[in-house]
Amino acid sequence: MNALSPHPWLFWLTVGAPTLLASLAAGGPAAAAAFLAGFYVCLVGSKVLIAVLVGRTRGRVAGRGYTWAMRGLA
Repeated sequence: MNALSPHPWLFWLTVGAPTLLASLAAGGPAAAAAFLAGFYVCLVGSKVLIAVLVGRTRGRVAGRGYTWAMRGLA
């Protein structure tokens, strides 16, 4: 599903690939690897952080309004 999403394609065509090539030209393969590692650590790390925060605060959200919101979203 992510392969068909335009967001990664737009990022890599407009920002990611030029930045990766610039870091490769300026600092060599180590700089390009550092860019990729930093990018994916931030990408995956932010998703993990959101999952942890939602998991910890899940018990605090309750009540009639929450129930109706979930029904509406379903």
